[in-house]
Amino acid sequence: MKDYYIFDIPVYVCEKVKYYAEMDKYRENHFKELQVRRDLADLPREMSRTDMIDEEQCVRSEFGGPWNFNNVIGWIRLYATTSTIGGNLWRVEGKRLRRKMKSKSFWEVGGSNILPTFFAPNVESKQIYSETLQAIKDISKENNFLKKRSVDLENFRNLGPFIDWRKLMDSVGNVQI
Repeated sequence: MKDYYIFDIPVYVCEKVKYYAEMDKYRENHFKELQVRRDLADLPREMSRTDMIDEEQCVRSEFGGPWNFNNVIGWIRLYATTSTIGGNLWRVEGKRLRRKMKSKSFWEVGGSNILPTFFAPNVESKQIYSETLQAIKDISKENNFLKKRSVDLENFRNLGPFIDWRKLMDSVGNVQI
């Protein structure tokens, strides 16, 4: 039977708050340098609205773009079987993972399940969700790659309580992939 993928959880270089704080600092320094250059060139102190928009875009682009789409360096891909919720780790290869990387290729790490969970047929949906969430948190602290990174559980936490996990797992054997 092929894996029945159900969820992708992004892994980032750093936390969202830290990323945008660093971007704000970068922006502040950029505009200070820009003002010095304008003063030296004897240009008006105030920039036009169009110039400000262009400079803002330049700052975002130079820094690395939006956190959620450009700072991702890995994925935990969850799958379901009739008795487990498992997870495979996909990550960017490289010795130094930075907020701005020119090219990214994602590779599966070891090809094995990093999220070993087992649920008996009588375990209810709420318990499956909470134990899976806890297993993801635990592996995020234990795995050498993940413990230094930010595992974004926002979407999983937002949707997980509303999924009928038991029904999903029971139906996996009947799904045609």
